[in-house]
Amino acid sequence: MTGPSETDRGPTGGVLPGASFDAHLHGLDCWHEGAAFHMAFWVAPPGTAAVLRVEGDGADAAELRWSTRCAEWRSTRAVALLDGPGSDGVVENFETAHRAAEEVARFVAERSGEDVGAIEVLVFRPDTTQTSHTTETADAADGTPVPGRATSTRPRPAETTDGAEFRFRHRGGARIHLTLTIPTTAGGA
Repeated sequence: MTGPSETDRGPTGGVLPGASFDAHLHGLDCWHEGAAFHMAFWVAPPGTAAVLRVEGDGADAAELRWSTRCAEWRSTRAVALLDGPGSDGVVENFETAHRAAEEVARFVAERSGEDVGAIEVLVFRPDTTQTSHTTETADAADGTPVPGRATSTRPRPAETTDGAEFRFRHRGGARIHLTLTIPTTAGGA
C-alpha cells in the first residue's frame, strides 16, 4: 500500500475536520487530529489483522478494555493514540475511546469509500507522564521487550516481516505489544 495521494494529504473538511496527514510508515498512514480528541491515528489497509498482548498492572484501563475486544475482530483499520492522562472515571474513559473509534472509523470510511465500523479501530492512551516516550523494541532472540531510545510522546510503529508493530507503556502501566499483519496488496488479496 502506498500513502495517500497528494490531494488526499491536506486537512480534512468532513469527519474530523482539520486532521492532517503526517507520514506513511510500514504500510500505515499517520494522521494527527488536535481539536476533538488530540490524537494521532494510524490507518491500515483493508485486510489488516491485529494481535494484541497486554501485560502488567493497569490492564483494566478503559481504553484497553475497548481495544482488547476490538482486536478479536477479523479486521483492524486504524490504531488511535489519545493524548493526556484521561479521567479518573472508567465510564468517561470508555465513552471517549468509543467516540474516538467511531470518528476514526467514519474518517477512514469517508476517505476510502468502504464500510468501516468502530470495532475496527483500536484505541490506546500511551503513558505520557514523562517528557518523552520511551519506545520498546523486541529482543531478536526471544521477543521480550527491552527499553528503546526516547522518542516522542506518541509511539510509532516498527517494521516487522508481515507488517508493523507497536510496543509501549499504556496509561496505568500496562505493557502493550500490538502486531499488525498488513496484506501485501490493498484489500488483502
